[in-house]
Amino acid sequence: MPPRTHKNTVALLARIPAMLIPARRGDLTEIYARLKALLDRSPHTKLLSILKYAACIVLFINFGSLPFVWHFRVLWPILLFRVKKSVLRLKLVFACEKERAQTLFAWGESQSPVGANPFETTTVYRRWAGIDDIDMFGIHLSNSSYAKAFDSARSKSLVKWFPAWGRSGGQMALGATHYHFLREIPPLVRYEVRLTIGSWDHKWLYVVARYVTLPNRRHATRSTPNDGLAPANNGSANVEHAVADIINTDHNGTGNARRAPIVEPDGAILHCVAVSQICFKGGRITIPPAIVLASEGFTKPYGDGDGDGDSVDNASTRSYSHTNPPPNWLKSQSLRVPPHGSMDNFRAFHRGKWRDVPEGERWWEDALGGSIETKRQANLVILESLKLGMERTQTLHRSKGVTLGV
Repeated sequence: MPPRTHKNTVALLARIPAMLIPARRGDLTEIYARLKALLDRSPHTKLLSILKYAACIVLFINFGSLPFVWHFRVLWPILLFRVKKSVLRLKLVFACEKERAQTLFAWGESQSPVGANPFETTTVYRRWAGIDDIDMFGIHLSNSSYAKAFDSARSKSLVKWFPAWGRSGGQMALGATHYHFLREIPPLVRYEVRLTIGSWDHKWLYVVARYVTLPNRRHATRSTPNDGLAPANNGSANVEHAVADIINTDHNGTGNARRAPIVEPDGAILHCVAVSQICFKGGRITIPPAIVLASEGFTKPYGDGDGDGDSVDNASTRSYSHTNPPPNWLKSQSLRVPPHGSMDNFRAFHRGKWRDVPEGERWWEDALGGSIETKRQANLVILESLKLGMERTQTLHRSKGVTLGV
């Protein structure tokens, strides 16, 4: 049976020969105007127009989930770093080659967090719970969106914390991530992912992320309730409480998880806590995190355990910085800064030559000693308990009496 033809289509086709008459005089503009006027009257054309606008709206509200958008967000901190370097190179286009190389190298060195305490360094990544990030019922931010935001936040943090390591060609691999959802993030609400360094051992660097939302300005100055959270020096909660929120939310001893919101010292509401394990790779070689941290200028506070803090009268020298660098930063620069060092020497040191340094001369251990080492060990006990608990779940299916079915 031949397909049916809509009567409006037949009427339009019947009128097309009459429209070809002006073509003999070359008036193609009039032909186009008549065709457009006829097609605008067709109900099929109106339907296609509605579908076109609907498709544009769907693409717009789901922009964050389009192909390659995730890649762009994760790579954006790296791209931004390279763009800034390229802009500086353009400004030095008329400088001599030696001056240009020295200026670019000095700019790269200035990006490292020299003198920073690793436990007081926080990176904030801001996002909002868009339509494409909420769950299928439109109630709250989807659980999968937390990981997507963590990827971008982690990339931003690692670029800011370890620029020298990245310039040397080093890589950072993600080993595991653990999440604990405390309170839902409503749709269309702005939130922050606050990343801090929790601890490290001979292989893993533990990064703690706290997902928070900021209350209205009129509520931002309210006092922190007595909920077991103790503020750290940088205004964020201690890692002990961060991990406690993951492994146990029953702070009241009632047997039920408390539903009252957990408020940060600055008034932000805590929604989720996550812990990532990251290792540093030079090719296939794993580099201890302490070496990378000290090479970037992370160090203990001035005079911590040295007994020289009270002998200095000038208050400006009581904290380390680029203008008053710690000894470990000078050691690190001696490995990679010309003329005595190079990036090849820096890479070789990380990939194994650090083992040749005698025990008493390992400057990275001294840089991260004192109160830094005390806090590292205390935090590591808590973070490793979380890691050990997750690893033990791998043996649950091997327990007696448990059968696997389809």
